[in-house]
This record gives sequence, structure tokens and C-alpha cells, in this order.
Amino acid sequence: MIALATFTTLWVADSLHAQQPAEGTPERATSGAPQGAKCLTCHEAMNPALAQEWHDSAHGQKGINCYDCHKANKNDPGAFEHNGSMIHVVVSPKDCGGCHQKEVDQQKGSHHAKAGEILASPR
Repeated sequence: MIALATFTTLWVADSLHAQQPAEGTPERATSGAPQGAKCLTCHEAMNPALAQEWHDSAHGQKGINCYDCHKANKNDPGAFEHNGSMIHVVVSPKDCGGCHQKEVDQQKGSHHAKAGEILASPR
């Protein structure tokens, strides 16, 4: 179940970035959080296929890294300390909204918005 949610999140995120921005859309970030370099050092060695998928994605091409999407606050549901950083595994539309609020607002009106309820996701 978690693998399906992870795949879906990566696929949706990559699809969003593959689309050309509409005229007047603000430029997206082109460099990731410094903590993300530490993530990549470890995950490239331990999970090379996942790291390669990220490198090939629109996020990877723009320098958006693991920590940019997986960072969490201590009190966030599902948050835990991982190698010195507070993260969560499940990236929700709330996280995507930091850069993609228009797309998140559009998604809220679809049946996909209820997926978290089906999976009993705390986020």
C-alpha cells in the first residue's frame, strides 16, 4: 500500500512538473534545500533505482530534492527524525501546495482528493 502511494505521489509530482507553466506562472525554485544533499548521498548508495528515478524526473532536473518535499515539523502527523532531519514519508497535497497551490486547489475538487481518507492517511 505504501509503495502504491509513493509511486502515485512521484508520478503526480513528475506530471505536474512536465507540464509547461502557464503564462504568468511564477518561476519555480531551481535549487533544493541543503539538507537534500545528505539525503542523496545515502539514498544513491542504498536505493540507486529510486535515486535515478528522481534524477530523471522534472523535480530532479530542476534541483528540487528529497528534503524539499519530505521535510516536516516536529508536530506534523507521521513526522520522525531521520539522520538529523525531521521528515515524513508521505508527501501530501499540503506539501505540494508550497509550490503548486493552483494545482492543489484544482485537485481538491476531484475524487482523488479523498485518497488519503481511503488509505487512512493522517496527512
